[in-house]
This record gives sequence, C-alpha cells and structure tokens, in this order.
Amino acid sequence: MANEFKVLVYMTTIIGSGYALMKYTVPDEETIKKRLDPALRKEYEAMKLANREKGQQFMDLMREAAETDKPAWEIANEQLNRTNKK
Repeated sequence: MANEFKVLVYMTTIIGSGYALMKYTVPDEETIKKRLDPALRKEYEAMKLANREKGQQFMDLMREAAETDKPAWEIANEQLNRTNKK
C-alpha cells in the first residue's frame, strides 16, 4: 500500500510540475499578437477575418440545406452559380 501511495505522489508531482512549467513558459495568444511585427499583425487580422467569413458562409449554406429537402451538394452548386453570376 505504501508503494502505491509513493507512486501516486510522484506521479502527481511530475504531472503538476509539467503543467506549471507549461503555464509559466508558453505565452498566451494576446502576448504573441503584441510581439508581432505590425505588418504581420495586419496580415493575421486579415486572415482571421477571411476565415470567419468563410465559416459564416458555410454555416449559412448548412442552414439553407437544413431548411430544404434538397441535398447539400445541390444547394452548394446553386450558391456557387449565384456567386459566379455576381
């Protein structure tokens, strides 16, 4: 029983130390953004906005597909045709 307790204490200490070391050494996202060069920060924000817009378009497509009886690929083709005509 004493050996199991020792193993549990050592394991908890090692895992806890690793987690604390990770939290102390790895910067958060805001710190990384602050350290970026202004040009890279601008590019990062542009890419983030573009990805958010793509995700929103995909969610709109899925909502439209859920409201109809058509398969999603037919709705996607219709939407592509609409965007190509614009």
